[in-house]
Amino acid sequence: MPSGPSMQLYRRLAYGDLASLSLLDTRQYRTPQVDGPAFQPNGPEAYDPSRTLTGPAQERWLLDGLASSSSRWNVVAQQVYLAAIDLAPGPGQAFNTDKWDGYPEARGRITRFLRDAKPRNPVVLSGDVHAAMVNDVTVDNAPEGEVVATELLGSSISSAKGNNAQFEAALPENPQVRYYNGRQRGYLSCTVTPDTWTADLWFVDDVRLADSPVRRGASYVVRDGLLGAVPA
Repeated sequence: MPSGPSMQLYRRLAYGDLASLSLLDTRQYRTPQVDGPAFQPNGPEAYDPSRTLTGPAQERWLLDGLASSSSRWNVVAQQVYLAAIDLAPGPGQAFNTDKWDGYPEARGRITRFLRDAKPRNPVVLSGDVHAAMVNDVTVDNAPEGEVVATELLGSSISSAKGNNAQFEAALPENPQVRYYNGRQRGYLSCTVTPDTWTADLWFVDDVRLADSPVRRGASYVVRDGLLGAVPA
């Protein structure tokens, strides 16, 4: 069996001409995180253009696939949130160096590509934050910058959100976060048609009960040809 860097996990799936899914591996080829705490301002080391989450080959594979796609919806499914999120309430900045925030130049190459090449209807599916989120992905690292894609995250199934208070306090700094819920556990479901992508965020009343009710807490829609999700 292949192992280590010879075990290629990233791949692409197609649902006819409706959707193309690029599934990334942001763990195996990544540059180590910058030194210091998990939440910190980005210093000069973070902006080294050689720092990468995907490795050069996978990044080129992703961008080439998006550039040549004829699908209605172009989906990038990967492990950590892509949107730039400042987790320091008030003055100053703090970014989670384990996410794309710790690799701003690599993220910038992708967001600038989305702005310039304009693949049709880019949608990013992410996780590993233990919260339900709907984000505008903006160019480079500017929360108020040009929107180039919509990012959707389902909550964790059972694990609590340890730094929920920090996220909630920082929401005023992050207008690109259109929806956030780190208090409830649940999942994301998506319904995709040629005209609309509908994201439903579901939450369980009590994860300790096998027969606990599950409720739809929010729904957002992305429409064909329009960037950004809006409440359904």
